[in-house]
Amino acid sequence: MNFPDFQQQLCDHLYLRFDYRILHWTPVAGSTINRCYKLTVQDNGPLFVKYQDDPPEHFYQAEELNLQALSDSGQVRAPEVIEQLPNALVLRWIDPGPPSDSAQYKLGVQLANLHNQPVSHFGFNCDNFCGRTPQQNQITQDGFEFFIHHRLLQQGTRAFKDNYLTRREFTQLEALCERLKEWIPVQQPALLHGDLWAGNFMVDSDDNPWLIDPACYWGWPEADLAMTKMFGGFSEAFYQGYSDIRPIDNTMEERLDLYNLYHWLNHLNMFGSQYHSAVSGILRRFAGP
Repeated sequence: MNFPDFQQQLCDHLYLRFDYRILHWTPVAGSTINRCYKLTVQDNGPLFVKYQDDPPEHFYQAEELNLQALSDSGQVRAPEVIEQLPNALVLRWIDPGPPSDSAQYKLGVQLANLHNQPVSHFGFNCDNFCGRTPQQNQITQDGFEFFIHHRLLQQGTRAFKDNYLTRREFTQLEALCERLKEWIPVQQPALLHGDLWAGNFMVDSDDNPWLIDPACYWGWPEADLAMTKMFGGFSEAFYQGYSDIRPIDNTMEERLDLYNLYHWLNHLNMFGSQYHSAVSGILRRFAGP
């Protein structure tokens, strides 16, 4: 069977590499960055492929390393990588099931167990991406230094250069960074998913939760929890499961915006001025008018 352009090239590659005979490509919705498909394979289980015509260099290599890090933790489920190419990632297909509180509870327990595995420093073993934005993961001993220079100021500098932030707003960001220790407690770093909104976990047909599309790094566990609050989609069962293993500080709500400022800045840089009000509101709250 012949497929158009890249699809045929990937079919040929999978046949030569694994003797996989691809019968059908079925579009799968849900990604704003990748084109995604379910591949029907003769005499084998289905596969999932995501690809871009011109992804950033090492984009899928970084994602493979992130998925492997989550899997190697032994605490959470992440899809198995079958093949990684410069412009595509092929994964073992996961049969989706309906969302449930029981699956969310399990995810909370698993994430807490992941966060209970301490590491000795911040950063990661490679740079990667949050969305399509390069994410710097230089090994750093101090969590505040890491979050300021490799998260907030990395995004803020880009937003200022692209005229999404005014000079005054960038100055507010610098002032916020100088006072970060006043609001965020010292935390032992752990492996984070790094982009944990509701679209980046799924439930399979056996009611098991899976983490997908990670932007991993070794960082503050509260930053993962904060991201779950940005767009909703996590039930009380999730937080109950987490807190049954790892207590959630009852003051965390006061600093959610500080952690999520990184992601609001990233959305501003990727998608434009519709996210400016979220960023400017946080800057006013913590750095004054």
